[in-house]
Amino acid sequence: MSLRSPEVASYVPEPAEFVDIATPRIAIRRLGCDNPVSRWAMLAILLSQSYGCTTRPHLQPSEKHFRLAYRVADVFPTLWSAYDGAPQPNELDRVTYAVDQVVRAFPQLFQANVIGIGRRTPKERTLNDRLSFYLPILVRNREEVRRFSDKSRSALSRYAASFRQHFPDFSWRGTVYMTLSLGAFDGGLRRVAAKLELLFGIDRIVELHGSDADLGPLFHHELFHLYHGQFDSNQDRSDDRTVGDSLWSEGLAVYVSKRLNPKSSHRALLIPDDLLQRGQAQIRSLATELRSKLSSKSPQDYRDFFLVASTRKDIPPRAGYFVGLRVAETVAQKVSLSEMVRLRGKKLSIVIDKALRALEDN
Repeated sequence: MSLRSPEVASYVPEPAEFVDIATPRIAIRRLGCDNPVSRWAMLAILLSQSYGCTTRPHLQPSEKHFRLAYRVADVFPTLWSAYDGAPQPNELDRVTYAVDQVVRAFPQLFQANVIGIGRRTPKERTLNDRLSFYLPILVRNREEVRRFSDKSRSALSRYAASFRQHFPDFSWRGTVYMTLSLGAFDGGLRRVAAKLELLFGIDRIVELHGSDADLGPLFHHELFHLYHGQFDSNQDRSDDRTVGDSLWSEGLAVYVSKRLNPKSSHRALLIPDDLLQRGQAQIRSLATELRSKLSSKSPQDYRDFFLVASTRKDIPPRAGYFVGLRVAETVAQKVSLSEMVRLRGKKLSIVIDKALRALEDN
């Protein structure tokens, strides 16, 4: 595979029958007129009604039956191919060479807005700054990242299917990137080449959760953000989002992933033990402060309550996730999940304010 050609595949999940076009059984990649065509690829071409001398068969799933059709772009075949073929004997040099090939092949994934240049360390200004800081971490975790990257795509297929069973009206046609986030995120929505896409940072997942991470809650959490975006046009406007917007969207995503994964640990639900213990002990003061900042659009307030890189020592990092979960649980006592997903505007502001007041009084 060319280092500049992302390995892209299509997934078309159905509630009753999950059709995964990316598995080896039904692999369809860059078919040309001279390529040998498997019976599965031929079937796909016939179904697409676009048989002919095209480089890629164009699938046209029926809107009535196939509402969720997304592509998966995976950087790891490029990474491991480059690593295995690297001429350097030194481990750090080999990893550096392999990552450089990935950056060249997928430059859109390593823009400042995607990997959050400046968030990991205060002095960070460029991608090279990030690489010099993070490559030793990747060297240390390389074997675990490799094992984990091999199974992440099949896990996504499985959890996307289970998510669709709970939310059959989920409709999204973007790209899911299995990528190196260089420590920026385990999962999240980012603008990639001007399109809102879903990214999973496999290296960061291993760093935060280990190579035996429970992926169900994380995948369901991020898929829910996409689903929630169907009813919230402000979901992808990061420059216009308030603390209240983030409190609700993150809290509701944790709440949904908890409902879909009732046996998962709080850590897997993105609520580690320290956050659970300190958050519960400080719930009244956290609710009071967050209620006073619901309309804030300050990047510092967002960092303090929703990023691991919070600079405050008096509250746990990502406290907004825990308080948001408690807010969602409070609202769910009187409002159905279907209604909660569709809340917005002034009505949502009133609901969040009342829930925070209830937590203050608890």
